[in-house]
Amino acid sequence: MAHHSRRRSGKVSNGYAERMPSPWILATIALTLVLVATVWFSLRTRAQLREQLGTELASQRNEVAQREALLQEHHHQWQAHVNTVQAGHAEAMSAERAKREGELERIRSWAASSMRWESLSRDLIIRAASEAGLDGFLATNICFRADGTAATFIHQIDHLLVTSNTVMVIESKSWDGLIFHYRKGGGSAVQQRIERLPALRGLPDGKAYVVHLRENHPPTILRSDTDQEPTRQVTRQIMQLKEQLAQIPEAVELAFVEACVFYSHPQSVLVNDESKVDRTRIVDRDRLRQLLGEMRNSTSRVPVEAIGRWAAGHGADVYGLGAFREHWRSVLTLK
Repeated sequence: MAHHSRRRSGKVSNGYAERMPSPWILATIALTLVLVATVWFSLRTRAQLREQLGTELASQRNEVAQREALLQEHHHQWQAHVNTVQAGHAEAMSAERAKREGELERIRSWAASSMRWESLSRDLIIRAASEAGLDGFLATNICFRADGTAATFIHQIDHLLVTSNTVMVIESKSWDGLIFHYRKGGGSAVQQRIERLPALRGLPDGKAYVVHLRENHPPTILRSDTDQEPTRQVTRQIMQLKEQLAQIPEAVELAFVEACVFYSHPQSVLVNDESKVDRTRIVDRDRLRQLLGEMRNSTSRVPVEAIGRWAAGHGADVYGLGAFREHWRSVLTLK
């Protein structure tokens, strides 16, 4: 009986061992669980990223919508101001002025239409200058005549920032997308690849260029040897401005005018490793605040009031800053 009992016990033990899963099956189950957990984590992470991107895109669309509404409001305000100025000057216009009414009307129309596009950058510059505690003014959309060798030209300056120690011409660009603004011959790998483009061949080292990339648009490439390149535009504006200011007795000794290109669009990405390109400061929203934050008021002899009177007399919107806040009051609201 004892021998029989031991045999039965052995059979039971062997049957249990035969029912145990093999190590390969256990490994397969474990691997399957790991894969399922990995896929679940990946799907969860993607869902979180999609939710985050959706929130950011909604915020950007809301900012763009507010910007468009503000631009429209400023356009209407400025047009009403221009119409008021026209009505006030109509009765006092002499016969000589009447002969030039066509040209003056063209200047006023240009000023009113241009102001629509400059109001956003105007507000950003005013806020940055106010945060920096600067005393002076910002003149926006200055239009003036200049006689060339063969004809008379109308010049327009987007913004003129004048403080006690600085005169700065700011050319604003409301460009969205990716903006590479360099001077030829830089050392970064990205810049070297860009400069292999056929459109940049022959451009001398040290000269500025811009490559503008937007979704669903062909790339735009602007060289400083063309009239549309921003640093060339602002340099030409400074030359014309100096000729105008030389006629102001108080500004005769004014020798240096800063140049700045400001990319103001909320959906623009500026790629530029240098603070200056061809003696022109290149800034976006964040760099503008940094630039103006580094400026300081002083007792320099910049004739702030004389230049402000000249700008106001050439159709500009003039906004007083700091100690000059009550001296110049803009007709446009600041939002």
